[in-house]
Formats: sequence, C-alpha cells, structure tokens
Amino acid sequence: MVSITETQCFPLFIEKMQKKRQEIQREIAVGLLWLLSAILGFIAIPQTIELALRVYLYFWGDYVVYGSSYQGGSIIPQFFVLALSMPYIVAIVGGAEYHFRHFHTPRSWHFFTITFAVEVGLLLLATIL
Repeated sequence: MVSITETQCFPLFIEKMQKKRQEIQREIAVGLLWLLSAILGFIAIPQTIELALRVYLYFWGDYVVYGSSYQGGSIIPQFFVLALSMPYIVAIVGGAEYHFRHFHTPRSWHFFTITFAVEVGLLLLATIL
C-alpha cells in the first residue's frame, strides 16, 4: 500500500487549482471577446447603413433637397436595419451557443476570427469610404 504524505499531496492540489484558475480565466476571456464582438457588431450596423446611403447618393443622387433621390434614399436605412439586424441577432445568439458547446477548440477561435474580421472590415470600409 502506498501512502501519500502531505508534501506529495500539496503540489498536486496546487497544480489542480492552477488548471482550474486557467480554465476560469479562459472562460472570462471568451465571454469578454463575445461581448466585444456584440458591441462591435452593434456599432457596425449604423456605419454600414450610412455607407450604403452614401454609395446610393454618390451614384444616383441629384443634389436636390427633397428630390427623387431623397425619396429613394429614405427606404435604404429602413431596409438595411432589417437586413443587418437579423444576421446580427443570429450571430450573437448563435455565437454564444456555439462557443458554449465548443469551448476552447480551434473551431471556436476560428469563428471568433471570422466574426472580428467581418466586423472590423465593415467598420474600416465605412470609415474609408
């Protein structure tokens, strides 16, 4: 029979607690990254709407205050709010569920990378144009 002394058990306990702490830190980091992606996505929606409106007015604007381009352009924000908010909600809720099920796997980090690339790309495109 092997007896485990207190000096042998304590390092095992410390190692187990360090692993548990690292796991908690990873969970917090994933939660904060998810929250950051939700905030960036929320900020990207009005920027993308403004980008679409600028592109429309650049190509089809007639520089009349309440002319035909104004009436055509007034539907663009309404359409884009609907068209961008539904994928945003799906990405936020689905992303949370996906990260909950596939925590700390390469697929989860790949999904984060794609999410941030799309959001930052939309923000940069709206800023540049």
